[in-house]
Amino acid sequence: KNTLNCIKIKAMTGEIMNKDISHIFRSYDVRGIYGRDLDESIMERIGNAFAQHTKEDVIVARDMRVHSESLCNAFITGVLAAGRNVTFLGVLPLGVGMFAAWNKNNYAYITASHLPKEWNGVKFYHKNGVGFFENENYEIRDTVINNKIIKSKARGNLTKEDTGKIIEEYKKYLVSKIKATRKINIALDTGNGCAGLVAKDLFSKAGFAAKAIYEELDGRFPNRNPEPAEDPLTELRQAAGLGVAYDGDGDRMLLVYNGKVIQPEQTAYIILNELLKKEKGPIVAN
Repeated sequence: KNTLNCIKIKAMTGEIMNKDISHIFRSYDVRGIYGRDLDESIMERIGNAFAQHTKEDVIVARDMRVHSESLCNAFITGVLAAGRNVTFLGVLPLGVGMFAAWNKNNYAYITASHLPKEWNGVKFYHKNGVGFFENENYEIRDTVINNKIIKSKARGNLTKEDTGKIIEEYKKYLVSKIKATRKINIALDTGNGCAGLVAKDLFSKAGFAAKAIYEELDGRFPNRNPEPAEDPLTELRQAAGLGVAYDGDGDRMLLVYNGKVIQPEQTAYIILNELLKKEKGPIVAN
């Protein structure tokens, strides 16, 4: 089976490398359809280019999409070849990995976030938590397209962290900051995405009566669209008075109240209404 996969990957590589892949490098991330715009060879080059740009060691994590493991391995191979060390955190929601990388090293996360299962890609973050800007992503793009790949004489080292320990530290930190004032019933639709690793236990520890829907990780997204805004969310709307639906990598959510989907503007109003009881000043909205 592995041999057949290698043959298939090599065949795709030849086709993709002859194409213009500049469109997969976007303002805030890299995204493409696996096998058409993106494969392991491309991802290895992206990892190498990222390592050249950061000029320091790298922290890497990934989501649970079907092809994320092989793409992540290829990305890490490219980073190591450039002479940078890699700390691999495992399969985590994007924010949990960002928490672990905070103030340590630059962070790369293999995902296509809320896009359909055929897609994959990578997001880059500085160690202060700020995502790479458009010009930085385009610098990486130019390095890949111009084939400016380097192989250091001193290859980097790979370290694997305890994923479970990272998740527990993340939950402990958040629960220390946020606790329920009353035991509200809440349904959490993680959509077979990475939020399933954290959401129910996190809300329970914070004092909610939490119920999980589609909690098992499955990169095929068999039960609903990874973008909650584009899905009817039928089961969630029937489950509880208050519900939360997450996207594939757990970095965006949508609220449901009494069977109705709350629009993003309404959610912002709820949050700002509470915030302005404590804070003063102008509000900047994107």
